[in-house]
Amino acid sequence: MPGSDDHGWLRRISPQVNFLWRGWFTPRYVEPLRRIYDHELVIVEHGACTVTIAGVEHFLDAGSFLVVPPGTEHVTVAGEEQVLRTCVHFDWEWVHDQPPLPMWTYAPAKASTRLVRPAPAWVPRGELGGRISEPPEIGRLIEALLRRWGDPQLQPSARALFLELLVRLIACQPAIGSPLPGRQALAAAVREALDRSLAEPVSVQDLLSGFDCTYEHANRTFKAVFGLTPVR
Repeated sequence: MPGSDDHGWLRRISPQVNFLWRGWFTPRYVEPLRRIYDHELVIVEHGACTVTIAGVEHFLDAGSFLVVPPGTEHVTVAGEEQVLRTCVHFDWEWVHDQPPLPMWTYAPAKASTRLVRPAPAWVPRGELGGRISEPPEIGRLIEALLRRWGDPQLQPSARALFLELLVRLIACQPAIGSPLPGRQALAAAVREALDRSLAEPVSVQDLLSGFDCTYEHANRTFKAVFGLTPVR
């Protein structure tokens, strides 16, 4: 793994695994268009598929991976042969006392802005994905992760294996940029303010009036980043 500080942010990951599965897609299968509320790690082990996120196509064949961000529409289309994928829904940080939440909303239903859980500010923005540099070791980690997740007694320790899986996958990729440029920082701050004010009788416009910008600018920025307008 590279020793560069470009990947120093990986030391801050303390993941929460929300759901994982491994399964086959039949040739040319189309997974319904949806928006997810957490992040999803997609690992392709056999075959190939195209994952389209907010209109941008990402081709994944065997031995590649991609992290799908929350709050953006995405759809997956299998190639000309069967596709085997392992998918993990997760948050970058442990979320204490999190109530059961839906993980996605299928189009054309309207997704809930309030449920979107963006990455922390220290996670670099950009495409997280690429080729798997250690296929045998990654395969062993996936098998062990699935076994632990399926055992109620061992399931809490699945977080440790998933952390190792994330670090091994991402650390061998080129650096993807600096953490949270201004636009994403503003959108994340709006999201946090919405979360904190759930029990308060205050309008979104009044809530955003405390930011060092106009309400209209904060509203446009939030929609540009998350694809939804800020609502309570």
